[in-house]
Amino acid sequence: MGILVGKGQSDFLIAATIAVVARIVAFVILVFSPFPYGDSLTAPIVFQSGYDNHWYIWATNVYFQNPEFILNEYLSYFFSGNLLSYPDYLFPGPVFPALLHFFDYEDGNTLGLSLFYLVLGSSLVVIWLRWMYARRVGLHWLILFALLPHEFYFTFVVSSDLPYAIIIAAFFFLYVSMEARDERLWPMLAVLLLAVLTRPLSISLVSFIFFDILIVRRHIIFERPLVLAMFAFLGLVSAVFYLPYFLTQLIDLAMLDQAIRDTLNPEGQVAIALFAMPAAPYLTEFPDTVSGFLGYLSDILIMVVLKILKLMGFHESVSGMVVPVVIRGVFGVIFLLGLVFSLLRGSASIRLLIFFTILPMLLGHSGWRYLLPILPLLFCYGVEELNGLMAAARQRIRRRKSSS
Repeated sequence: MGILVGKGQSDFLIAATIAVVARIVAFVILVFSPFPYGDSLTAPIVFQSGYDNHWYIWATNVYFQNPEFILNEYLSYFFSGNLLSYPDYLFPGPVFPALLHFFDYEDGNTLGLSLFYLVLGSSLVVIWLRWMYARRVGLHWLILFALLPHEFYFTFVVSSDLPYAIIIAAFFFLYVSMEARDERLWPMLAVLLLAVLTRPLSISLVSFIFFDILIVRRHIIFERPLVLAMFAFLGLVSAVFYLPYFLTQLIDLAMLDQAIRDTLNPEGQVAIALFAMPAAPYLTEFPDTVSGFLGYLSDILIMVVLKILKLMGFHESVSGMVVPVVIRGVFGVIFLLGLVFSLLRGSASIRLLIFFTILPMLLGHSGWRYLLPILPLLFCYGVEELNGLMAAARQRIRRRKSSS
């Protein structure tokens, strides 16, 4: 399934034009009227302090001015004899810091990288529109995706989210949506390396590849041992590089567990908040009775459902505005349908990809921005299911009319 433009593709061209023009217009508007996000602003000419950018700026200086410091810190951490302690420093993958360094992103010099993100965001949505058009998604749905707030918003947010989404899209078209042809394996490995060097969540991508090769594409094990060895090497690099990060997350969860235990009432019950979810009954001690065990499982199930709802966009807005909550809720219905039916009816590779993308967020912190790379998949599957439901409803109405 190619992604090039051919004849008779007016629906795709209309949607793609709307997507690009809308982003250019929004870019110009944001130059003069920044969009608030929490305590910071989102605008092409404003240094965006959200999404840990100060940490990334610090890491950029370390990577390009004092790289030996990173090696020394890793050696000190791994040979400290106490891995379950906070490391002195945590380092992000170098891809996003490299972008910050290349464009010299800082206060007073933000326009260059913002323009680059405009190109990246426009390209990303056009590529996915072409893929959806090839799956016979209708024009009205293509236009809706062209203006999808989630994809739209991150065109203007300088963070690691958009580059990672671009990398995952490239990986999808090189590997997931196609047969793993020989000529695509090496470019796909290069893309996987970029993913590993961009975000800690790339560990979910490495896990997906491991199980996909084990279950779906087993011929790679026997026919391409060198490629398999490269997969294993990238998995090892990812595990070692991000081990301090993940262990820190475990420490944070353990501290949260203790805080929750300290706030339990005498009956051992705590309320579950739909959005914040600060206290979870499943973090209490493991039950020793059948009824307690069933309650334990039900608590876990409730928390998984609530986390999935939050991932789909059913949560409050950081900006404090009501409109984003309503918009996210409407699209959340489509995403939720897409999640359910992609796991039920998607190919084995699609199911594995979505499962391993969501799994880290079910185990730890959840946020819909981490779903940005697979939102087009959820949207497409959700739309296809909605179309099927509406067609079935129309057919039932016609039958009732004809019978009466």
